[in-house]
Parts: sequence; structure tokens; C-alpha cells
Amino acid sequence: MKKVFLIGTIIFSAIFLSGCQKTNIVTCTLNKNDLENDYQMTGTYEIYTDGETVNKVITVEQIFSDNDEVLNSFEDYLKGVYNPMAENYGGYDINIKKNDDSLTSTIEIDYQKVDIEKLLVDQPAMSSMVNDKNQVLLASIKASYATLGAVCE
Repeated sequence: MKKVFLIGTIIFSAIFLSGCQKTNIVTCTLNKNDLENDYQMTGTYEIYTDGETVNKVITVEQIFSDNDEVLNSFEDYLKGVYNPMAENYGGYDINIKKNDDSLTSTIEIDYQKVDIEKLLVDQPAMSSMVNDKNQVLLASIKASYATLGAVCE
């Protein structure tokens, strides 16, 4: 009986462990100094991935400026982009804080909770960022951060 239990445990463990994938974190960073528009920006983008697909992204962006209009513009922009996404598709956790000379946004997007099918209906251009199972592709996320000037590891 002990042998059967031991063999069963070994088989169950092998099946369970082979089905589990290790989550990796790819980090992208951004440092931008825009003197013309009177701000500096840093960003850290952590991409949680199981290989080629993305489960979650956590972005932390900080904008520094002595110009209150610049900070207000960034705050309005970020809220205008992320709040509708959260309301319409779910999966977004948004935290935006403004101080005297800086603005910090921390945005977590859990793609396992986002209604990707609805998003693709509303924004068909996003279809290039997902595979045939509507999973967000790592290469697409890295490319979008690269267009901002971020460097990914």
C-alpha cells in the first residue's frame, strides 16, 4: 500500500510540476530629459511573463517639473488613458500622486483579468499585440516601451 501511495505521489508531483511554468520578470527602464517641454521623466516597467506571453505589467513613472501646467497635463493624460481602460475592460490598478514638483504614477495591468476580447472589438489595432489565444505577447509589450525610449533587459 505504501508503494502505491509513493508511486502515486511521485506521478502526481511530476504532472503538477511539469504543468507549472516559472514566471520571469523582464525590466525596462526609461530616463528622459525634455528641456524643451520642461520635464524629466523616469520609468520602470516590470513585465511578468511565462515565456512569450505576458501575465502582468507594473509601471512606475515619475515626472519631475517645476511647471505645474506640465504636471497637470501629464496627470490629465494618464487619467484619460487609464481610467477608461479600467472601467471598460477591468484588470487595471491605478495610483497617480502629484506633489509640488513631481507626479508619480503606478499602474498595474493584470492581463489575466483584462477582458481582452472586448478590448479587441473596441480597439482592433491591438490584435497585433496578442496571439491566437488572445494572450498579450512579450515582444509587443517590449516594442511599445521601446517606442517611448525605454531600454529592456
